[in-house]
Amino acid sequence: KTINKLLDETNGMIIDFLPKRIESENYFQLEPYYLSTYIDTFASKIINIIIKLIHNYEAHIYITETPKALPEKWNHITGKDLSAYSLEEIKELIEYVIKNDISSLHFLLYENNTPFMLSINGEFSVDLHGTQKKDIEFIELLVHQEGLFLRSCYCPNQNTTP
Repeated sequence: KTINKLLDETNGMIIDFLPKRIESENYFQLEPYYLSTYIDTFASKIINIIIKLIHNYEAHIYITETPKALPEKWNHITGKDLSAYSLEEIKELIEYVIKNDISSLHFLLYENNTPFMLSINGEFSVDLHGTQKKDIEFIELLVHQEGLFLRSCYCPNQNTTP
């Protein structure tokens, strides 16, 4: 329920490898290039950010669905809190979702019982919902440390979870 509430907040932020949104058809020429040359690096950078976040906030991790294409070892994880998984398992799952554009991972992060959320929706789609100013300042430091950009955006509801 918390995930759906945060997803319904349409004004959010995104973590991106581009400093600003490309509004023209040029993006569709650029995207295949970066998918073939940069997706592994991007996944590593997002993993570094998330590992730091889940160790600075109370964290709960959920996947929205377990698609058939997901490796069999993860066929039971939909709707379960994955925060007890090892860092290596979380890393592997993040990589799989980003590189294969399958499902969505939601990281519910709490400070003083106030949640915000980072969602990975496959490929270069990483967004934040419900962030407070102090959280944004910290996340921005982590994002810049990885050579990425934090931008405001309109982030429509991507997925729902049980």
